[in-house]
Amino acid sequence: MDKCFVLHASEKLRFFDNGGATFDRYTIVYPGEDFFDAMSHNPLYPGGVWATGRLPCFISTQDKEVTYNDLPLEVQQAVNFVLRKSKHEILVDDN
Repeated sequence: MDKCFVLHASEKLRFFDNGGATFDRYTIVYPGEDFFDAMSHNPLYPGGVWATGRLPCFISTQDKEVTYNDLPLEVQQAVNFVLRKSKHEILVDDN
């Protein structure tokens, strides 16, 4: 078993890539949120994976932290959807 570290809530958007070790290759942690998303390279496709979990989560020390631009286009689109939804909910709460 790989060594792991515990990932808690973050102040910045963070992306991790496990290099294809599992089908949910990418882990996304959103700033100021208590959840993360785990996604395949094609989370918007019917055969893709997009799972949400509560922090803290365990990240393998083999996983690499990557940038937004390193993510496949579909993963970027899914992240943008979550960010837009989150912002919309904040604006609704402020009214």
